[in-house]
Amino acid sequence: MTIGMGIFLSTLLLILVFAIRQATRYQKWRLIGKIAAVVVIVCVAIGALAYAWVSISNLPPGPSRVTELAGVKLGMKPADVTLALGKPDASEDPMSEGKEITTGYIYNSPSRTIVFFGPDKYHLTANIICTGDYGAKLLGFDIGSKKADIIKRLGEPDEISVSRDGLSEYISYFKWNAAFQLAQGMLTQDCVSTRGVRFGEELLSPEEQKKADEQAARAKAEQEAQEAKLKAEEQAARAEEQRRAAAAAKTNEFAQARLRAAAESDTQGLIQSKPDPCAPNLSQAERLRRLAAFGQLRQTADGDYEAGGHSVMYSFGTLLACR
Repeated sequence: MTIGMGIFLSTLLLILVFAIRQATRYQKWRLIGKIAAVVVIVCVAIGALAYAWVSISNLPPGPSRVTELAGVKLGMKPADVTLALGKPDASEDPMSEGKEITTGYIYNSPSRTIVFFGPDKYHLTANIICTGDYGAKLLGFDIGSKKADIIKRLGEPDEISVSRDGLSEYISYFKWNAAFQLAQGMLTQDCVSTRGVRFGEELLSPEEQKKADEQAARAKAEQEAQEAKLKAEEQAARAEEQRRAAAAAKTNEFAQARLRAAAESDTQGLIQSKPDPCAPNLSQAERLRRLAAFGQLRQTADGDYEAGGHSVMYSFGTLLACR
C-alpha cells in the first residue's frame, strides 16, 4: 500500500466515524446514508481510475523505428563493422544482385549476420542485420517468442517470405525496420532492415511450382534421350568394332591359309625339283648323292641310309628298299 493510499483510507475512515457519531447525536440516519452512498460511489470511481492509471503506466512502450541491433547500426560501412566487432568468421565476395553489389559478414559467437548493399563495392553499407543470440530483443521480442504474440502486438506484417522447403519464414514490418525469422511458430532470429528480409530461394506458388515441374520433366526427358543416344552410339561402335575384328580375323585366317598353301606348294616344288634317289638303274654312289640333296645323310645301320625323311636300304651292294 502506498502512503497516499493510506492517507486516503485513513481520511475516509475518520469521515465515516464522524458521520456515525453525528448520526447518533442528531438522529439523522437517512441523510447520513445518502452521504455514505455518495462517498462509496466516489471511492469506487477513484479506485477504478487509479487502477486504470497503474495498468496504463505499466504497459511496455510502443514500438518505434529500429536502427541498431547487436552492436551494429544500419548504414555502417564494412570497415566500421570490423572496427567494432573484429574480423568476421566468414565473408562473401562482392556479387551483383540486380543493379546493386552485395556482400556479407558472419560472426558465430555471438551470432550476427550483416548484409551490405551498394551501387558498387566501394560504397557498401549495412542494410540487413540479424542475430540469433538469446537475450537480444527486438521491439520487446527475443528468441523463443511466439508468432501469435508478435502479430497481436505489431499487427499483420507488411511482407512474408517463406523458404523453399517450407520450414521457416520471415515476417517484415517496414515502418519499424524490423523482421523476424520464425520456425514452428517460434522466433529464431531477429533482424533489422530498411527493406525487409527475404529468402534467396522462396516457396513457389502453385503456378510457379507447376512450371518448375514441367521444366524439370523436360530436362529429365532430354537427359534420358541424350543418354539413350549415347548408349545407342556406344552399342553401334562396339558392333562395328566386333565386325571389323571378325573381318580382320577372317582375312588373317585366309592369308594364313594362303601362306600354308604357298609353303606346301613350295615344298612340293622343291621336292619335285630335286633328283629322285629311288630312280631305277642308279649306282649306290649316285643314289646316296641324290639322297643327300634332301638333308644331312646319315647311316642308321649297315647298308641303311636316310636324309630329310627319305631312306635307302642295301644288303651286300643290292638295293632292297627306297622311299
